[in-house]
Amino acid sequence: MASAAIFSSLRRRRSPSLEAFLAPVDLTDVALIQTLASVSTELVSCFSGKSFFFQRKNSRSLIRKIELFVVLLEYLRDSGSGPNLSSTSIVCFKELYLLLYRSKILLDYCAQSSKLWLLLQNQSISGHFHDLNQEIWTLLDVFPLGDLELSEDVREQIELMQKQTRKARLYIDKNDEALRVRLFSFLDEFENGRISSVVLLFGFETNEVELQFGSQKKPRKGLISQEIADTFISIPKDFCCPISLDLMRDPVIISTGQTYDRSSISRWVEEGHSTCPKTGQMLTNTRLVPNRALKNLIVQWCTAHGIPFEPPENTDSSAEAFAATLPTKAAIEANRATARLLIQQLANGSQGAKTVAAREIRLLAKTGKENRAFIAEAGAIPHLRKLLSSSNPVAQENSVTAMLNLSIYDKNKSHIMDEEGCLGSIVEVLRFGLTTEARENAAATLFSLSAVHDYKKRIADEEGAVEALAGLLRVGTPRGKKDAVTALFNLSTHTENCARMIEAGAVTALVGALGIEGVAEEAAGALALIVRQPIGAEAVGREEMAVSGLIGMMRCGTPRGKENAVAALLELCRSGGAAATERVIRAPALAGYCRLCCSRLLIILFFAYFQQAQVLYFPAAKLPTSWTIYNRNIFGHYQTILSNEKPHAKYGIGFACGFYSPNERNDYFYLAAGLAEALIAFESGKQVWSFNNVTWLANKNRAVGENATLRLLADGNLVLRDADGAFVWSTGTSNKSVVGMKLMETGNLVLHDSKSKTVWRSFDHPTDTLLLGRN
Repeated sequence: MASAAIFSSLRRRRSPSLEAFLAPVDLTDVALIQTLASVSTELVSCFSGKSFFFQRKNSRSLIRKIELFVVLLEYLRDSGSGPNLSSTSIVCFKELYLLLYRSKILLDYCAQSSKLWLLLQNQSISGHFHDLNQEIWTLLDVFPLGDLELSEDVREQIELMQKQTRKARLYIDKNDEALRVRLFSFLDEFENGRISSVVLLFGFETNEVELQFGSQKKPRKGLISQEIADTFISIPKDFCCPISLDLMRDPVIISTGQTYDRSSISRWVEEGHSTCPKTGQMLTNTRLVPNRALKNLIVQWCTAHGIPFEPPENTDSSAEAFAATLPTKAAIEANRATARLLIQQLANGSQGAKTVAAREIRLLAKTGKENRAFIAEAGAIPHLRKLLSSSNPVAQENSVTAMLNLSIYDKNKSHIMDEEGCLGSIVEVLRFGLTTEARENAAATLFSLSAVHDYKKRIADEEGAVEALAGLLRVGTPRGKKDAVTALFNLSTHTENCARMIEAGAVTALVGALGIEGVAEEAAGALALIVRQPIGAEAVGREEMAVSGLIGMMRCGTPRGKENAVAALLELCRSGGAAATERVIRAPALAGYCRLCCSRLLIILFFAYFQQAQVLYFPAAKLPTSWTIYNRNIFGHYQTILSNEKPHAKYGIGFACGFYSPNERNDYFYLAAGLAEALIAFESGKQVWSFNNVTWLANKNRAVGENATLRLLADGNLVLRDADGAFVWSTGTSNKSVVGMKLMETGNLVLHDSKSKTVWRSFDHPTDTLLLGRN
C-alpha cells in the first residue's frame, strides 16, 4: 500500500495539540455560566451553516449536542442560578468549557483542512469525534442534574442526550472509507506505473447543497482536481508554455516558429518586448497562428488521463494578432499624472524624495509598454541618469533598475542611448556599483540595449564595458553571470566587436564559463560567433581549456549547449587553420567521446571535419600576414600556406600554395603553387601534401633556406625574404589597394582589392603547365 507521506506537501492543518486540550479555566460561578453560554452559542452559529465535505454525520451530531448545551446554559443564565451552583456542578461546567474548546478546534480542523488530507485521515478524525462523544457521556453521567432547578423540558432533553451518548459507537462513514480505499488503490497503481483511475477523485469539489438537491450544475474546478493533477501527472514538456510552464490551453505560433500559450505571449508583447522569449530573435511581425495540431494532441492527452481541459473563454480561434489587454483611459491618465509627479520629485525633491521617486518609477515601469512610453516621454531618463552616480546605494539601485525596465520598450532604447553620458553612467554602475543588484541590473540594461544592432558597437567601445561584463561573468552571482553572459553574447553578434572582446579578456571569461551551469550554453554560443573570424579563432585557440571545455559541453551540456559547442568547434576548424584543426582532432577528450558516444552532434563534427582534416582548404589570407619556413612543418616536400579544391576532382585533390622543396633533404625552398593530393598521416595526425604538378614558382632563380619569411604587408605588397632578411622576390603591389590574397579554385593565386577586383595574379607568370582559366 502506498504511503500517505506523498501528500505531505499538500495543504493541511496540524492535528489539535495536547496543550490546546488542557487550556486552564479560572472563572467565577456567574462568569463561568455566561462564558459557557457565549462560547456554545458562537460555536453553533459558526458551524451550523457550514458544508463539511467529509465527517458530515459526526460533525452534525456534535453540533446538535452543543445546541442542547446552549439550551441548558441559557436557561441557567436567564434564571440566575449561577450563585447557587454546588461545587460538583462547577467542576462539571469547567470540564464542559474544555470540551467546547476541543470541539471548536476539531470542527475548525474539518472545515478548513484540505479535502484530500481529510480523506487520508478519515479513521483518525472519526476517532477524535468518538473520543469527544465518550467524554460528553462521562460528563453527563456524573452531572448533578438533581442539584439544578431546571424546567421539565430542559431536563428531559439533557437526559435524552445522556442516553444517546451512552449508546453511541465509533462511526466511520462507509462512503468516505470506500473512497479512501480507492485512493490507496490508485496510489498502488501509480507506484506500479499505471494511472487508470485519476477521475475517481474529481468531483470532491461538489458541495453538500448540490448533492442534497441533485444539482446538475457542472462541478466547479477546485482544489482536489488541481492537487491530483499536479501531484501525479507529469505533463509532457512540449505541452507546456515556455513562459508560464503550465499546460497550454490555446497554443499559438509566432513569427520565429515557437509555440506559446496565447495569454502568456500576449502579456509578453503587451509589456513592450519585441523578441521571442525562447530564442531571443526579433519578432518580424505580430501575427499569431493557432497551433491546432498541438491543441488536438493536448486535448487527447487530457482525455486519456482524465484531466479536464477547458479552453479559454471568448477566444476567437481565427484570430491572427496578439490580443493586448489595454488599460482603461482613466487608468492611463492616472498613471500619466503619477509619472509627472514622480519626475518632479526626481528633478526638485530632496535626496530622500528622489530615492523614493526612483523606486516608484521603477515599479511603475515594471509592467505595461504604455507606462514605459510616457515615463520616458515625460523626461525621466535625464534625472535617472544623474541619480546613477548617487552615493546612496538604494537610490543608485532603484535608478539603474528603473532604467532597465524602461529599456525593455524598444523606442526607449534610443532615448537612453541618445542621452549624453547615460551609457557611460550605466557602465560606471556596472564597474563600481554600490550593491550587487545594481551591478547585475546594469549588466541586464546593457543586454537590453544591445538588442539593437547599431548600439552593439557603441556599447563595446564604451570604456570598461566589456571588461566589467567579463569580470562579472568570472566572479558574479549566478544571476549576475547570467546577465553578463547574455550581454556578451549579444555584443559578439557584431563582427566589429571581435578584437575589442579579445582585448578586454571576454574570450578568457567565456571559456571559463563553459563549465558553469546556467551560463555555459550562452558562453558556447558567443564563442561560436567569435571564432568565425581568424583573430577570434586564434584567440580561442590560445586558451588552454577552450577545446576541452567545448568537447565537455558536447558530452554533458543541454541540447542547445551541445549545438553551440559543435558550432564553435566547427568554426574554430574553419577559421583557425591547420594548427587549430589538428588541436581539435587530437584532443584526448574528443577521442574519449568518440569511444563512448555516437550522437548526431558527434557525427556532425567527426564526418564534417575529422574526415575533412585529410583535405583542409584555407583559400584566403588578409593583410597583414606572415609565414615562416620551418623544416619540421615540411611534409611531402611542401609547407602549405593556402589551399583550395579543384572543381570536379575526386576527393583529396586540390590546389595548394606554399613552400616547396624539390629534394629529399628539404634544405632549400621555392614559393610555389600547383596541383597536389592531400592525405592524412595517421601515425602523426598531420596533413601530408603529395605534390603532383608545379604551375607557378615565384623565386625560380633564387631558392631560400629554412626560416625564410613570406609577408603580405599592410601596404598590399607580397614580399619573400631569406632567413638573413635579404630581399628575394615581391609582387610589386605596394599602395595598390590590396586587401587580401586568395588561391582560386582554378589554382590562380591572386591579390585583390576591397571590391574583389584582381590587382595581381600568378597566371600572368606561368611555368610549363597549362591549366583551365589561363590566358
